[in-house]
Amino acid sequence: MGNILKSVDDGNSKSRRLIGSGFLVTLQVATSFLLSACYGPYYHPVFPENNTTSFSIGCGPGEGPPDRLGMEIDGCYASLSTRADEGNLWVLLDWEGVSLYGKECALEFYPEPLVIEDLDTGSRKEIKIFRRKCMYDVSLDIDQPVDLLSHIPGFAAVPPSERRYTMAISLKRKFKGPLPETSRIQLPDISVGSRIIKPPPLELIRHNVILSDYYDYIPVSWTEEVTSETSVSGAFGSIGSTPVYVWHEESSLLRLAVLSRGYPYIFDNYGRPNKDFQQISATIFVEVFGDEVVHLKDRQVAWHVPGDRQGHSLSVKNNAWYLLTYTTSHLSEHLRHLPLYYDHDHKNGPLQSYHNYRGVIPDFHPKKFRLTLPSAKMNGVDWPIPPIDFIAK
Repeated sequence: MGNILKSVDDGNSKSRRLIGSGFLVTLQVATSFLLSACYGPYYHPVFPENNTTSFSIGCGPGEGPPDRLGMEIDGCYASLSTRADEGNLWVLLDWEGVSLYGKECALEFYPEPLVIEDLDTGSRKEIKIFRRKCMYDVSLDIDQPVDLLSHIPGFAAVPPSERRYTMAISLKRKFKGPLPETSRIQLPDISVGSRIIKPPPLELIRHNVILSDYYDYIPVSWTEEVTSETSVSGAFGSIGSTPVYVWHEESSLLRLAVLSRGYPYIFDNYGRPNKDFQQISATIFVEVFGDEVVHLKDRQVAWHVPGDRQGHSLSVKNNAWYLLTYTTSHLSEHLRHLPLYYDHDHKNGPLQSYHNYRGVIPDFHPKKFRLTLPSAKMNGVDWPIPPIDFIAK
């Protein structure tokens, strides 16, 4: 896949720890500039001397040199952090669209590659393709075909062989009484371009209790078991360490994954637990390989549990796809071209103020390197970010 980007994320907040394989570069707001331990091999950033707009962050006392570097201009904040694996150099770019004071922070990069130079050998590498991870809900109407190629300029600019995107739908079923031991979900047909995909039924079995808060419902009938947090999160978003089963369509048009959990109570409108009812929540991830138009043929999902006397179906929660990731060549895409779906939870539209992009250079693992970001503007004003050196720790 060339320089296609992969991701690592444990699904926590914006101050989440960065784990697993990969070199990561992060930009994010000062609200997440909390001291924390540095995990795994990382690079220590060294900003040019006498620069008054930068400061080191990350890693608690005694945990070693900071793994992130913060930058500030005009009340808007960003930071950089790094990680490495044995053979690849990974890149992550994040920034928040609003400052601590509620001021809009519109960071825009010029269409230039991100350049990395090995300071020992002089070897230079470029990253031109990134995987955008949508940190807040980007809701698309479940009744409308999804056509990213015609709506996202950066997606259209990616070579056809490296275009891919991931969406998800949410399902919930409430029970009065104990949660069932087994559950079967049958997704509707999915059209991918001119093809109709008939997903297999999801046979779920209640597995174990996690900290008395929920049960895992593990699929038992799919063809591939994935337990690696890094490989699953790279395609499907924030799944965590729960075992996830993946099904591949035979022509490599798409693959599906499911995360399903059972909760021994539900919350009422005031946030109080109601133990008279229990609930199974399922998230179905759909990763599309290529740029084909995708359409869910029916939003009614058949869901059967033992004891059902007749067919039981329910609608996709909020009748929406949630766009999670896509490949792009634009580092400052704002998704203004998407036909967004406005549901009752997002009367003013989905939040789009947190930007996250990831890229990778395979088989490149320098001991120290210099990173040069593309030229950038913050709120229309040039933000000259000088090259930054990183040293392996």
